[in-house]
Amino acid sequence: MILIILSSSLLVLPLPHFFTASLYQKHLRTILFLSVASGAFI
Repeated sequence: MILIILSSSLLVLPLPHFFTASLYQKHLRTILFLSVASGAFI
């Protein structure tokens, strides 16, 4: 799960800062939700 979050963070790093911030805030809940959900299913 941590690898997924780290890789997602690394993917948005090269983008412009304001776009990165908005994108990260938008998808942070989704990433965390998927991590928790997949962790619960495993």
